[in-house]
Amino acid sequence: SRQEHQSLLEKLSALEKKVIVGGVDLLAKAEEQEKLLEESNMELEERRKRAEQLRKELEEKEQERLDIEEKYTSLQEEAQGKTKKLKKVWTMLMAAKSEVS
Repeated sequence: SRQEHQSLLEKLSALEKKVIVGGVDLLAKAEEQEKLLEESNMELEERRKRAEQLRKELEEKEQERLDIEEKYTSLQEEAQGKTKKLKKVWTMLMAAKSEVS
């Protein structure tokens, strides 16, 4: 049992030496790379969210612009209609004045 224990310790030590290659701790390096990957994924997700937010804002601004354009067109049409009606009334007034004279 003691010999098995010693044998297992030696195997563990050999495995640890294999993990550290050329003075580089591969486990620590893998953990560091995993951490960097996670940070990159978080940053990418933030950028996606920001891009989506900007896209929504752009859509809202475009809709506002269209609404303003439509309102302007409606007001312009209303003004044209009232101008036409005013000219008609003016013509009727002038005709009535000439009849009275």
